[in-house]
Amino acid sequence: MEESLVKKHEQERVTWGVYSEEMRRVCHIAGPMVAVVSSQYLLQVVSTMIVGHLGELYLSSAALAISLSGVTGFSLLVSSYLLSTTFFFISSKVAPYIANLFDFLITIRF
Repeated sequence: MEESLVKKHEQERVTWGVYSEEMRRVCHIAGPMVAVVSSQYLLQVVSTMIVGHLGELYLSSAALAISLSGVTGFSLLVSSYLLSTTFFFISSKVAPYIANLFDFLITIRF
């Protein structure tokens, strides 16, 4: 169903040809992700440079706002991830017990 990045060879040895083929495939997968992350950082740099032409006060306030929003966004992202994983872990462990209790209560009532 899924194709491995490294193809099986009769020799079971990794040669430069196999290595270069694997690196080409990995770069096709990771290349767009690297471009997006780089452009996000460059967007912050360019906006800081543009604000820098207005003056030192504007530059310092913009740099502070950009760094604060980056830290706040990252902490919100991490906290939402941790909250969702905790919720799904608890629900996956508790759901069978609740289902058994519900079945037990139904059998007692009827």
